[in-house]
This record gives sequence, structure tokens and C-alpha cells, in this order.
Amino acid sequence: MVPNNQYNNNSKKYEWKRVWEYHKEADNLFHRRFSFFLVAESMLIVSFATIMDKTDNIVQTAIIFLGLVYTFGWMYVNARIAIRLNYLKNNYLIEHDPIYRGYMESVNTIFEKFFHFNIYILPKMTFLFWLFLLLYTIIGLPIILILLLLMLGYSLLTLIFVILFDS
Repeated sequence: MVPNNQYNNNSKKYEWKRVWEYHKEADNLFHRRFSFFLVAESMLIVSFATIMDKTDNIVQTAIIFLGLVYTFGWMYVNARIAIRLNYLKNNYLIEHDPIYRGYMESVNTIFEKFFHFNIYILPKMTFLFWLFLLLYTIIGLPIILILLLLMLGYSLLTLIFVILFDS
């Protein structure tokens, strides 16, 4: 803990260090969670592929629902931590640190702003993959109809996440 008089003398420097530490920890947490969910999703997909022709639809459906729940949790957790990271980045780091601002602006493209691969695209595509398997396994819909429904679903998911989480 920093003594009170040191905080008063170096309050801006101390505040910036605290913000940077929060940002580092949040970014680290984001990527650890991302890795965990990627491994968990991979294990579920392998489990489904392993039993695809060997069991009935009940076991397959159970794995699919677990995949849907995991993926929704992944999207939710990613969006929450991303909002917090963006708050620190936009309100402190970019504003007060020219080196960090230059670093962030070096890849500040429309592509980067629109896609947010780790935060939105990969979890949403995984969610739609599980929906595809659900529709194919339970209902037996033709693949072309499933693809059209998934495209519509992707558009709706994108709209929902942009409204709820993107600032």
C-alpha cells in the first residue's frame, strides 16, 4: 500500500500505474478465459464427433445443449471483460499515454473495429455451429435451409451483441 503523502505527491503517476495494472490483469484474464473456452469447446466437439453414429439422439442432443450453454457463457464473459478493458483503454491509457495511443492507432482500421474476432466472431460462430448440429440432429432439416437460418441467426446475434455490449 502506498503511503498517503506519496499518493498526494505523485497522484497522477500512481493512478496511471494502477490503471495499467488493472488493464494487464484484465487482459490476462480475458486471454486465459478465451483459452479455457476454446479447449472446452474443442473437447465437446470431439465428444460429439466420437459418438455421432454410435449413440441415439438423446446423448448427442445433451452434448449439443452443453455446447450451447458453454458458448453462450463464453460470449457473455468475453463481452463483460471487453467492456471493462475498453473503459480503461479509452478513458485512461489512450488519453494519457502517447506510446499506448500510437500502439492502438497502428491497427485502428474498420476491419479491426467491426469484427472483434476474439470477443464476438469466434464465440458466435461456435454458437451457430452448435445450432446447426442441433437442427441437423433433432429435426433433420435440409442443410441449405439450416445454412439460411444460421445466416439469419448470425445477423440477429450480431445485432443483439452490438446493442447490449458495444459502446
